Amino acid sequence: MSSLDKQSWLKSRQYILDALKRGIDSHSEKDVFYAIARGDAQLWTGQKSACVTEIVTYPNFKSIRFWLAGGDLEELKEMEQPICEWAKSIGCKNAQIIGRKGWSKVKDYKEVGTISMRSI
Repeated sequence: MSSLDKQSWLKSRQYILDALKRGIDSHSEKDVFYAIARGDAQLWTGQKSACVTEIVTYPNFKSIRFWLAGGDLEELKEMEQPICEWAKSIGCKNAQIIGRKGWSKVKDYKEVGTISMRSI
């Protein structure tokens, strides 16, 4: 896991911004930056990609949630296993992906629901 230093953030920034643009406008760059800085989220950097995870604690288990990801898909797939090993070492029982439907095709993940939204 990368600590939040200026170099790590600058290296990963565009990948994270690209992921945010494809989302639902729930967070700004500043929100993500501060979530990582506070330790509420984790920044993982590769050579050609980056992702942000968060630990979600449910009453019955902890899970690592892959929240934002951008860059090289093959590298992101390679990063998944070491991230999950870290999560397991801190007591997580499973991993989740929040993202576009295509992410459910990533190895060993199954789609268990869909998040849909509309304005009211």
